[in-house]
Amino acid sequence: MSFISVKVGGTKTAKLASVIAGLVVCCALPVSAATITSPAGLTYIPFANVNLFTPGPITVAPGITWSSTNATYQGGSVYGYSGGYGFLGNGFSSGIPLVGLNDSSDYYGVVDTMTFAFSNPVSAIGSVLNWVPSNAPVTISALNSAHVVLDTLILSSGGSNNVTPNSFYGFKDSTADISYFTLTDGYVAAIGGISVSAVPGPIVGAGFPGMVLAGGGLLAWFRRREKDGSAAVASA
Repeated sequence: MSFISVKVGGTKTAKLASVIAGLVVCCALPVSAATITSPAGLTYIPFANVNLFTPGPITVAPGITWSSTNATYQGGSVYGYSGGYGFLGNGFSSGIPLVGLNDSSDYYGVVDTMTFAFSNPVSAIGSVLNWVPSNAPVTISALNSAHVVLDTLILSSGGSNNVTPNSFYGFKDSTADISYFTLTDGYVAAIGGISVSAVPGPIVGAGFPGMVLAGGGLLAWFRRREKDGSAAVASA
């Protein structure tokens, strides 16, 4: 630590600690991501149609890994699942590979989370999402490499939707510091694939090895829904 000598009338009277640098570090505001509702400008990575019941981890693409804390309920979370997956009043998905939490704290008393982890941080991430409106908050979050939350969006709480279901949601930051994208509770599912700002290497997934598709052009395709009011979700 450096010191500043202060002289009064030619006499040194005190030494003051130079704390300017420390104040700059301590007072700096945390970087925060912002919510996005469109995949425009992002790279689309489709999920492989593999119909797995698993907590992972699974490599979505080089440098991108998916995992879940639900290894038990209803056979565990699902990856690349194209069978019937219901969201109660929020509709029904079938025929499109999705990754789904496949449980809810409302039914099982445990809050589970799915995580997309990036070996190289990205500046934006999102997907078409749907969920079962639950009493406990159904959320998505972006976190940095230190697991500090950059932003969180509450999709539903108190049994009601806070945002429109079966729509695109994600986060974007001014710098590439998003290392984790989490989806928590309420049978939440990412449908079709994820859209990211950059991808480290060739993409593999959903029957299109090595192919990268633009996310914006496919958003309308993901909005297909079947509202049959079913409460059924994926089961092994």
